[in-house]
Amino acid sequence: MKANNKAVIICTICITALITFSGTIFGYYHYLEAKNVIIDKYESNGDIASDLDVVRTVLSKYYKGDIEDDKLKEAAIKGYVDGLGDEYTTYMTETELDSLETSLSDYSGIGCYVGKLKTTDETIIIGFVKENSPAERAGIKEGDIIVKIDGEDVDGMKLEKVTSKMKGTEGTNVNVTIKRDGNVIEIPIVRERIKLYEISHKVINSNNSGVSGSDTSSKDDENILNGDIGYIDFDSFTEGSYDEFKAAYEDIEKKGAKKLIIDLRNNTGGYVTSALKIADLIIPEGETLLVTEDKDGKRQETKAEKSPEIDIPIVVIVNNNSASASEILTAILKDYGKATVIGKTTYGKGVIQTIIPNILGGALKVTSYEYYTPKGNKINKIGIKPDVEVEDNKSTPEDEAILKAIEVLKENQ
Repeated sequence: MKANNKAVIICTICITALITFSGTIFGYYHYLEAKNVIIDKYESNGDIASDLDVVRTVLSKYYKGDIEDDKLKEAAIKGYVDGLGDEYTTYMTETELDSLETSLSDYSGIGCYVGKLKTTDETIIIGFVKENSPAERAGIKEGDIIVKIDGEDVDGMKLEKVTSKMKGTEGTNVNVTIKRDGNVIEIPIVRERIKLYEISHKVINSNNSGVSGSDTSSKDDENILNGDIGYIDFDSFTEGSYDEFKAAYEDIEKKGAKKLIIDLRNNTGGYVTSALKIADLIIPEGETLLVTEDKDGKRQETKAEKSPEIDIPIVVIVNNNSASASEILTAILKDYGKATVIGKTTYGKGVIQTIIPNILGGALKVTSYEYYTPKGNKINKIGIKPDVEVEDNKSTPEDEAILKAIEVLKENQ
């Protein structure tokens, strides 16, 4: 009797030690199985719905806390789609879909753009901070790495969710924790109404060597009255970008511009149709603008539909944050020799997504096409290398890229 009690005590101690050492109930169950102790056993039958029911059953049996089935369902669907490993394919809730649909118009947020660090494909970085935005005034800088938003870790989080979490009601607070030079800093920011995607334009004198990168407004000064280079700058392709671009060009042409700079730095993309319509102003009728390939390898070409309205020397300025639709326009002009591209290699987003609504109360955004330049060059994860590489020196008041663009256009006289 005493021996049996001793064995029970030893067994209890061993089990306790095992649980403490392993830190998981998983190890405990396997120990009990080895001792032929009968326990509940749940196995997969290969059906995901049944597997989720099993998990739900176990959670209801052991989880000490409230279970919200709607949240479990949403997380399960998101996780299922995320298993594809494609950063652009995601399941979106109705709220996230609304956020995406309004992302090409004014919104309430902090005024910065985010992207993923290519070396890890996980870390969220600040790609661009809008001038005089809440983010800039709070001290957020380009290159900062986002660690948390309102205390939630963003590691592995999709870009759409990160963006959605930074948006919110005007006047509300959001705490953004960033890492900079090895230091972790929590920065509280008050959301404001952010006005986006304005096309700015001006005319500059090719003999004026003191062009400032911050001066992008139209002014009736001596440089404009005697200017010969038009400058158009915009940071996304909205539904109205084509009309705005055309109006901007007509204005600088009226003021005497004989050459053109198109600044696509930090232009993160948008509506592909807008980029193609702008290209159609420059490329001859019948020429291929874009080649897309679907999941079955079927290719489709989009061609210019009208005679060109713009036939002057052009320089396109790009940087590492120029992506998607801005890369499409850049590639078209470069392939046909209609523009000299200067700056830094572009982001390399050469895929197009299709949004499929009404999916389980939300929507699926699915990578459905890869695109190629008119010459058949692949862009995805490669980007477009500029004809002339230029590095902006942020410590100087001059904009080196614009100065180089003027130099290149003067050489084309």
